[in-house]
Amino acid sequence: MRMKGGPNGPIGVVIVAADPAVRAALVQLISRESGFCLLGAHRGGAEALRDLSRLKPKVVVLGLGQGHDGASDALGAATSAATSAAETLKVGVEQIGVCKAVTPKSLVLVLTPCGEGAQVWRCLGARADGCCVHRDGLANIPTAITALAQQGWYLSPGAGAALGALARRSPGPGGAVAALTPLEQEVMAGLVTRREKEIAVALALSFSTVHGHVKSIYRKWNVHSRAQAVRLFLGRT
Repeated sequence: MRMKGGPNGPIGVVIVAADPAVRAALVQLISRESGFCLLGAHRGGAEALRDLSRLKPKVVVLGLGQGHDGASDALGAATSAATSAAETLKVGVEQIGVCKAVTPKSLVLVLTPCGEGAQVWRCLGARADGCCVHRDGLANIPTAITALAQQGWYLSPGAGAALGALARRSPGPGGAVAALTPLEQEVMAGLVTRREKEIAVALALSFSTVHGHVKSIYRKWNVHSRAQAVRLFLGRT
């Protein structure tokens, strides 16, 4: 364990990744950055679950996909060599719920090798609080952890682009979207991948105006977080 101080105290992190190379790289990245407390790093299994339950980290970094050592996912049992990549990722996504059950207040940041919008959405639909795709590079993970801890939500550029494309192809239920004004619909579409300040710049509006529209969307949809609103907007709750 290595602890470094930050302006608001260190962010407690537990890494759970079956791939030993990914796990080692994440440990190195997080250990050398300020503001983090690396509480543990696990291949998965019962030991990881015990640590998550005991330590209750602020952020869990959960690596999905086939590990180089043959482990099929971080927390589940091993699958046969014949398991397809799609099946492996499906099993891995199910482990997000396991993390949330063991430590409900922890934020789960998923690292997935699949950058398709549907896969990113499956992670978020399984209650992940953030998602990074491998093509964005592991060097982005410390930034992702910090942003997630501060905002409660994070998408890496690749994950955000994939999810945005999915939102444009298949917006949520007509009734839910129809309840919003045209400008609120634009703001909501932006909220899938952007922060409110970025939406304000893109739409040439003030931050307070955008924030007001976001509050109106939450009120109309009876939701209390960006994650809930995005799930409803994409129509996959």
